[in-house]
Amino acid sequence: MALRSPIVAEEGTAERCVSCVVVGAGNRGHGYALFALEQPQRMRVSAVAEPRPFRRRRICEEHGIASGHALADWRELLELENVADFAIVSTQDRDHVVSRMPACSTSAGSEQTDG
Repeated sequence: MALRSPIVAEEGTAERCVSCVVVGAGNRGHGYALFALEQPQRMRVSAVAEPRPFRRRRICEEHGIASGHALADWRELLELENVADFAIVSTQDRDHVVSRMPACSTSAGSEQTDG
């Protein structure tokens, strides 16, 4: 998965809508993705990786995600090119580092934060 370069809004310019992938669509991932529904001019969800079909389907239906961007395993996201500006990693806490490191290493110039 190649993430786009970081977004920097210049003073006096309009911010563009950013896109994200949701890795883990349980309560946490679904909750974070709600921002895109509340603020569609600022963010959209372009892909999801979630092993549980009902949770993956819920995110897809709410955000209009194409079937080719609805994946059961986060590793499949690595095959997609320019799919999003950033990733919401909301897997189980023990899996955070494992699931985010490959994406970070393929994203030249991207920043990563813990939070």
